Amino acid sequence: MLLSISEASDKLGITIGTLREWEREGKITPARTPGHHRRYDEASLCKVLGQEPTNELGRRLSSTAVVPRRNNGRTCYGRSSG
Repeated sequence: MLLSISEASDKLGITIGTLREWEREGKITPARTPGHHRRYDEASLCKVLGQEPTNELGRRLSSTAVVPRRNNGRTCYGRSSG
């Protein structure tokens, strides 16, 4: 699931400015919409935090696993994605 910059900052508990700084530093590269708005995928957020994404049961996912798109899924930052 792609998150807006405000959704990503809320989920991580950091400021929007921190996400922009991480982008300038090359720590994270968000996708861009046709209108040039940033969109962050949860796997990239987990990577910048130095954690592996987890599924809804809290199990680590390998780099080849398919992440289920469920509203009650869990993320690397331990909060519900729904």
